[in-house]
Amino acid sequence: MGQYWRVVNLEKRQTPSRGHWGKLGECLFDGSPDTLVPLLKQPFDVVPHAKNSDSALPLETSWAGDRIICLGDYHEDLPAGMLSISEQEELDKADEGEGMTLYEFASQHYQYVNGISAFNRPQPSGGHWILRNLSKYEYVREEAIKVAGGKGMSDNRSSKEIGLGQVVLSRICWSTDDSCAMSYYDKDIHRGVWAGDRFDITTINQIGVKDGEKQWTDVSDEVAKEMTEIWVGEYGNEWLEHKNKIQNA
Repeated sequence: MGQYWRVVNLEKRQTPSRGHWGKLGECLFDGSPDTLVPLLKQPFDVVPHAKNSDSALPLETSWAGDRIICLGDYHEDLPAGMLSISEQEELDKADEGEGMTLYEFASQHYQYVNGISAFNRPQPSGGHWILRNLSKYEYVREEAIKVAGGKGMSDNRSSKEIGLGQVVLSRICWSTDDSCAMSYYDKDIHRGVWAGDRFDITTINQIGVKDGEKQWTDVSDEVAKEMTEIWVGEYGNEWLEHKNKIQNA
């Protein structure tokens, strides 16, 4: 049957889907990650001078700053130190010797939240969009990774766009098993380098605000290369030609 994947918010004990998102080789490319974008956008009452329409959700329902992970249902471990002592104790208590994983615990106890369409979202009033990893002080510029969807591939498939939602999902997956149902991509995407970290989506002019001595690192080029490898692995060189045509237009 293959391994199924579920995105969970550990802080708010929420998931953006009633069930799993299916296999990673399906959900990464079918537009599902777009639902993460409005959830992670900084609330309008946090970003100075932003209009209400610039942000999808108010503070109490936003996922900005929360720990996010996408769990495969075959996982047998978790990123070191991700759970607090109380969270680990709660999971151990629920286990009762039956081997309950966090994936199973979330499916039984976490709240479902409606995904909000990320399409046609308004442009920010103060700079270009960026995805920030608040745990590692790294950020990705949307303009550096965004590729519009392509239609009419030779195999009659249409490729979905690459946006910040796809970047998040590609880096927060976690499982002990490497079965991802992905074509020709053999990197360890199932051991995500950002799994369990804290994120938000804000504007470039917010870098450095209230961060004291912390230094931010722009990892846009590294991430853009990874995303290109993943999409070429799925759609072939025809997609790469599509990307180059868009960027050179």
